[in-house]
Amino acid sequence: MRLLALFITLAAFCSSAQAATKKLKVFILAGQSNMEGKGDGSKLTADEKARLAKAGQHVRLAYNHQPVVPLNVTDAGAGNKKRFGIDLSFGPELFFGLKLAEAWPDDDILLIKRSQGTTSLYGVRNPEWTAEKAAKMGEEKLAPLYADLIAYVREVLGDKDKASYEFCGALWVQGEADGNVSKCGP
Repeated sequence: MRLLALFITLAAFCSSAQAATKKLKVFILAGQSNMEGKGDGSKLTADEKARLAKAGQHVRLAYNHQPVVPLNVTDAGAGNKKRFGIDLSFGPELFFGLKLAEAWPDDDILLIKRSQGTTSLYGVRNPEWTAEKAAKMGEEKLAPLYADLIAYVREVLGDKDKASYEFCGALWVQGEADGNVSKCGP
């Protein structure tokens, strides 16, 4: 009996030690209008809602400087409400997060999403951002979003020990109309 108790104690210790060494899986999601998403959150099926509730237990979403929350639909922005008549919306993060949750059901996952429609890669998404480039694209009043994305990732991860998380991937989604190729060339 003592041997069984010792085995159970050791197994519990090993399981907790193994869990303590698991790293938070971090994914960066960024882009323009197609990353913002136009999915109608009210049209999710019962099965999708159940999967989302389960995924939200260990998949978190940091979205455009809002508090980190369990993966879910978000309030549609004013533009989406007006243009598409929706109150709740989602982008690629929703089903991407669901698939990640199902692939790694025992891991914690963080999706850090920074998006803004009607912005170009040349103007505000350029790591070599200049006021001149932004003005050429008509984006001089917008923040240099590449720099903002990097700062946002640092902000979200700021209080975490660097050994406690790992970057697992990045997803960029560009809106076709946001390219503004006619202004700066292909």
